[in-house]
Amino acid sequence: MNKILKVLALGAMALSTIACSDFLEVNPRTQVSETEFYKTEDDMMKGLYA
Repeated sequence: MNKILKVLALGAMALSTIACSDFLEVNPRTQVSETEFYKTEDDMMKGLYA
């Protein structure tokens, strides 16, 4: 029983050191920002019809 608790504690400590900072900082791939998209009249029409 004591050995199982030690293994679980080591597993919990190992998993707690993993970070996901880059995952949360990614720009959405399905959306285009206003500075990149609305440059022509055709781009504006695509935005209106979407």
